[in-house]
Amino acid sequence: MNGVSIVEAIRTPFGRFGGKLRQHSAVDLGALVVRAALDRAGLQAQEVGETIFGTALLAASTMVAARQVNFKASIPASTPSLTIDRACCSSMTCIGLASMKIRLGEASMILAGGLDSSSQTPFLMRDARWGKRLGDFTVEDPMQMRNPINQKAIALVTGEMAVKWGVSRDEQDDWATGVCIVTRSCLSRSRMGGRRRHLRSTNPPGGISRGNGFDRYRPSTTARRSLRETRPD
Repeated sequence: MNGVSIVEAIRTPFGRFGGKLRQHSAVDLGALVVRAALDRAGLQAQEVGETIFGTALLAASTMVAARQVNFKASIPASTPSLTIDRACCSSMTCIGLASMKIRLGEASMILAGGLDSSSQTPFLMRDARWGKRLGDFTVEDPMQMRNPINQKAIALVTGEMAVKWGVSRDEQDDWATGVCIVTRSCLSRSRMGGRRRHLRSTNPPGGISRGNGFDRYRPSTTARRSLRETRPD
């Protein structure tokens, strides 16, 4: 195959941590988007050759999240699925893999993307299963991501690498501010390629409707100042 095209792209609204979407699992949200994408593209579930979804918070999705999305979105059980954990790069990796598989002729149409729910990420208590005769239990928060090799917080490791390679705090803040400005510009239009790219309303139990609490970003004029005031730890 000479080329690969993205025929449809859609997402849920961004919700606040512990906000209006907190009762919906990452799998539920992924299934909503899959059904909407197929509907907009005019495709049937049985036409999907494979699904590839990434997640950085596996505890919020449990196992084989992509497979769960298949079932919830009524995609045939015979359709293969792949769940990718590559931290923040998970979704982009999935899209890249989908493109590669199509170019290699392994499939003609693949659903690819990412799903997560910070609000539904549980705390961990590793010692609770077998109990203790004495002593305290330790509760871990998987959202406080740590380097599994040295157990340092990922944010701290990132900062150390920035210092090592001479990337200043101002340069990092400038980059982050630019991302905020571009994101705000896209949200103000709410469109890409002439079509709206977020779900405005859905009808699951306790449905989701776009309104207060969704897609709220600080004005770009204050974003830089707010970043400057953020503690490095």
